[in-house]
Amino acid sequence: MSRWRPLMTWVRTNRWPAVVLVAALGLVALNGWWLLTYRQGEPLDIDEAGYITIALGNHAALSTGLSAYWSVIQSQSLQAPLVPALTAIVYTVHQGILISYTVELAFLVVLGVATYGVARYLAGPKLGALAALVTLTAPGTIAYSREYIFALPAAALVSCSLYALLRSDGLRSRRWALLLGAGIAAGLLARTMTVAFVPALVVAALVRIGALPEGRRRALVNLAAALAVAAGLAALWYARNVSTVYRYLVDYGYGRTSNEYGVSHPITSLAWWTSVFHTAAMQDLDLPLACAVLAGLVAVAFVAARRLRASADRPGALIRLASSDALTVAIMLAGSYLALSSSTNEGSGFTLVMLGPAVALAVLPLHWLPSVRVPVIVLLAAIALVNLLASTDLWRGFSTPRSVDVPVLGSVPVVDPQAEALKHLRVQLPGDPTRFSKGERAWPRLESAVAGFLIAFAHAHGYEPIVAFGARNRVFNTNTVGLAASLYYDTTMPTAQLDPRFAGDQSSAYAAYLDAPEHGQPNFLVTIDRVAGDYTPVVSPAAARAAALADGFVVAHDFRLPDDRVALIWWLPRGPVLPTAP
Repeated sequence: MSRWRPLMTWVRTNRWPAVVLVAALGLVALNGWWLLTYRQGEPLDIDEAGYITIALGNHAALSTGLSAYWSVIQSQSLQAPLVPALTAIVYTVHQGILISYTVELAFLVVLGVATYGVARYLAGPKLGALAALVTLTAPGTIAYSREYIFALPAAALVSCSLYALLRSDGLRSRRWALLLGAGIAAGLLARTMTVAFVPALVVAALVRIGALPEGRRRALVNLAAALAVAAGLAALWYARNVSTVYRYLVDYGYGRTSNEYGVSHPITSLAWWTSVFHTAAMQDLDLPLACAVLAGLVAVAFVAARRLRASADRPGALIRLASSDALTVAIMLAGSYLALSSSTNEGSGFTLVMLGPAVALAVLPLHWLPSVRVPVIVLLAAIALVNLLASTDLWRGFSTPRSVDVPVLGSVPVVDPQAEALKHLRVQLPGDPTRFSKGERAWPRLESAVAGFLIAFAHAHGYEPIVAFGARNRVFNTNTVGLAASLYYDTTMPTAQLDPRFAGDQSSAYAAYLDAPEHGQPNFLVTIDRVAGDYTPVVSPAAARAAALADGFVVAHDFRLPDDRVALIWWLPRGPVLPTAP
């Protein structure tokens, strides 16, 4: 019994943090059960497959030594390296798809603890725990903890950065300032689009410093040190890849590609100002929680404005407001909102970064208005319970997606436990909105069979396989086949994708792409006979086949896909030859 005494003492003296930690671990257990029940052997979203393939490559390098591991991480020129690098370490215990999600579940706990820390500074430990529990049970948090992308880690690390800023006493604490810098760097390394939130954090810090009665010079020095730490740690990867990341972010954020992931609105329109809130309601909150959070934020603004008007000392009131933790969080949220609004790209999980801070600020009125505390807590508990029940997918009444039309915003879900990855795949694979069927496990089996054929056929002819895809299929694509090659055949298979966005959907453009040395000159081309739900703009099957014939490819094999379409495997003997045995 004595061995548990220190733990019990900590729980008694840290009751509310313990509640948050237990709730987070309980949600980890629930999500672990859900993944084992509903995702084992099921299809993966194209992004998930690509990221897990990167993690497998990192693990292969790690198995040969830390130097190779570090070199491979730095050579990933586009995708932020932190999550795959951590997953590679997890693979030293066991290598597979499902275990990859343990990294996401770990960051789920981090997000809950960080949200508690932020809300505790605003409203005390009880309401801090409430904010953490609301954030943990939000639809977006649950959904993105079950999907292997970088949204949840980025959200957790940005919330950690905000917590460090609040703890830094207006940047007068050197230790917490340096931790702020480390948190910013970790967020940048977790997801490249996190750069959009850094200016908001810096502005919040500068406003806080400007309101300090003393110690401003020390605070400015500490802020400079924090930014230097952030730049130095992030440069471990960005120094080598900054130009590629810059082009990627500009193109997908503001270039022609951004229009494929959202709708452009004039800045003078109401749609421009509400689009980010609509995205957050769609992806992270659902309508009941969105209304509750919005009401809390409006109440904060109302109380702040009323106090300013009622103050006889207006300058003093402004300084007190500027030095408050609430304004620090509000500036971070407002700056982040504007940064996301500036891009047409709605993204996947972009708004999740604001979830924890928004909920933390939204519960603050309960600190000021104790008369409404109990009914609001009951309401939030009911919303959380519905979200949890819906997320289990055991009772179809709770788990059936339902939406309503809201003025200005349009369609907003009331209950929607459907993961973003499944939404993307359901465009091509009509079926149950919240889970895969057992028959859909045929897709990963097919991808393994195709990868095995490509490797064996190329090796039988003395070449290493390089495969291009002449279709932009959501389920069967470069990433899913590349993942199968890495996971089941321990082979890194270079891939390429015919893309009509570069030179149009024309056979001549595709033939030139396949023959260009800078694209690797693939020796395989995969075409599919029909288009149905592919990513737009689509690759015309006729144009892809004509390109294959023009370059001298011949049909080597065909596969029937689980949806009854036919994939042709085209072959052209070229490329790197197999190394000969000594």
